[in-house]
Amino acid sequence: MGEIANLGRAFLRDYVIEGVPASGANQPDKSLGRQAFEAIDRRIARLGVPVNNKVAFLGDSITASAVYNDADNIRNTARGMLFWVPSLTRQAFQSDQSLNFGVAGDTTAGALARVPQVIASGAGTCVVLIGTNDLGGDVAATKANLAGIYKALTDAGILTLAMTILPRTTPGTLAYGWMNTINQWIRQQEANFPYLRVIDPSAVFGDPYSLDNSPRAGFTYDGLHPMAIGVRYMSQPVADYLLTLRQPIARQLPTVTDHYWPVANEGGYLNQNPMFSGATGVVNAPVTGQMADNWTVVLSAGGGDISGLSVTVSKVINDASGLVAQRVEYSGDVTGGWQTIIGVTQYGLPYQEHLKAGDRVEFVVELDVPGGLPGCSGIVPFFSIQQNGVWKTAYGGYTFVSDDWTVSPVRATIRTPPLTLTHALAVGENARCDIWIYFKNTPHTGVAGAVEIVSAAVRKVV
Repeated sequence: MGEIANLGRAFLRDYVIEGVPASGANQPDKSLGRQAFEAIDRRIARLGVPVNNKVAFLGDSITASAVYNDADNIRNTARGMLFWVPSLTRQAFQSDQSLNFGVAGDTTAGALARVPQVIASGAGTCVVLIGTNDLGGDVAATKANLAGIYKALTDAGILTLAMTILPRTTPGTLAYGWMNTINQWIRQQEANFPYLRVIDPSAVFGDPYSLDNSPRAGFTYDGLHPMAIGVRYMSQPVADYLLTLRQPIARQLPTVTDHYWPVANEGGYLNQNPMFSGATGVVNAPVTGQMADNWTVVLSAGGGDISGLSVTVSKVINDASGLVAQRVEYSGDVTGGWQTIIGVTQYGLPYQEHLKAGDRVEFVVELDVPGGLPGCSGIVPFFSIQQNGVWKTAYGGYTFVSDDWTVSPVRATIRTPPLTLTHALAVGENARCDIWIYFKNTPHTGVAGAVEIVSAAVRKVV
């Protein structure tokens, strides 16, 4: 839809506005052309078609928590929409840390002041979640700030997804009344801003029977800030709407032939067997079953107790994609620790000698969770590479072991942040890609879950 609209606009601009007459016309009427051009712009705005697939996020600490970096690790965390929205759209829409405009403690006034940064980012879509730190303040001022945010973004041609303020544990009738008043106003703003859509996660995030406006049990760690499972469910309606505008591109489907080739195909895969064919991989006890060629699976206690846990790996046909997938299944009793995991790992990159300083490399994983993942705090793909003897790592959906991840089926395509090389790999330096299924750091009895990994490709960003 977006591409067709843009082509239509380009045709009108070139052939009418710029002086090329339409068929059968002696002289173009530029004023009519401009009017039609503006009409198409208004029509595109009413359709809500973003100009590209880049998504920015504007908000407070709930938005800012999507990034958790240090000197040697770049992490998109599972506590942020920056991770979940692209993953749930299966990368039909993408984002990166430069598009996270969240500031802890921010108010609507602060967010309004930062809108020019969002516009300058070039994102075609912006998710706006702001207002909880205005709680109890002047209602008119909060509405005015939000209206200013919406107007500036939509005037700039950015599809604006206005989220209602999330349910939070708040004291007193006045606080509930303030939030409900603002949220009811937000829900009415599509009529005032044609390029705005309201996303209301209240039904999935809030407890409708709570006497203190609380989120659903287990969705936050303090009554306000969401854990991974809370962000997973509040992000779902955002992803569902975006998927009505742009469908996922199956980037991995041609992987068997889409291997890296210097100059000729620098965006091809760098690792071995990203499509999980074959069954001669390494299966470390106590795991049993068959593993895809060139891959290794291991179960690690990591400070927990896995003596009552059974893990089986097998080759299956994934129902959603129709492709061969690597199934990892667990059942039994487990007490998680600081790093109690099922790990699917691969060392080395066949073409790593061609990587050089300045290259950016990412790891893209397609997976399907047919049911929930009880007892699991997350599935974390990550890519690591040695630079000057130090492992540098990029994580997609870094997890906190106190969190849950999902209790219902989910399909996702997870991209790690790109890792920028400081130099070509020296002799003895290596690279690895991993997919770790973390267990939550509490005891769980009689749990069972499964993950199907459809593909996992390391690629140079081109």
